[in-house]
Amino acid sequence: MPLIQIEQDNPDTLARVREIIADVANAPNDHRASFDYATALGWIVGLLREQVISLDMSETLRGELDQVRRAWRRPTGAVQTEVRD
Repeated sequence: MPLIQIEQDNPDTLARVREIIADVANAPNDHRASFDYATALGWIVGLLREQVISLDMSETLRGELDQVRRAWRRPTGAVQTEVRD
């Protein structure tokens, strides 16, 4: 079976990951921000594991993701709701 050549750190791939990271910043509530954070982190880890992105790029993306999550604030006018079991 022939091998498929994949360009590591392809700009299109990085743009897609950064769109997912942006979802964290645009989340309407903390629950969604946490979910989107986990999704983005999963993408970063998966792409690194499959060597689609380099270790250096994964660290860069992880830094961007962490920065966006730390900066997230509840949108103005949003109501905080409690989730109860």
